[in-house]
Amino acid sequence: FVAQPFIVGGASMEPNFHNGEYLVVDELSYFFRPPTRGEVVVFRYPLGPREYLIKRVIGLPGETVEIREDGVYVINAEHPDGFRLEEPYLARGVKSRVFGPETIPEDRYFMLGDNRMMSKDSTFYAVYYDSTVTYGSGTYTFPSDGTIPSDKKMFQPRVGIAWDPQGDGRQV
Repeated sequence: FVAQPFIVGGASMEPNFHNGEYLVVDELSYFFRPPTRGEVVVFRYPLGPREYLIKRVIGLPGETVEIREDGVYVINAEHPDGFRLEEPYLARGVKSRVFGPETIPEDRYFMLGDNRMMSKDSTFYAVYYDSTVTYGSGTYTFPSDGTIPSDKKMFQPRVGIAWDPQGDGRQV
């Protein structure tokens, strides 16, 4: 398959993805390139592989991530003194769990939900997500009631990835 359906379950990615929204996710892109910071991914939860999660890529392999009260900081080869991550996708005033600093293992990613305090993510379980569980990019959303708001185009692209080998529209 080149795309799979998913349904958002929960509030971990609000205000960008809402409970009950339908997603169609591309499964091919990450066969050709690795995930990049800021992309939204759908993947199997490593501590419960029957569960799928939707999160945002924050830290890349080999980087160090620290979350302070004033934001997320990343240290890498390009920025050895670190930089504060700009996160325009977050709701105003969103709070995060203080975390780290922690260095991300190679072939792993540090993921966070956009609704930080309501999210099972790398800060909550201290799990770094394996690059082999993510495939593709280009998420399309549909409202849960089946209507298309007048201010949105059908198939409005949002960045994202997923892999669902059963192809049965799993909940994320």
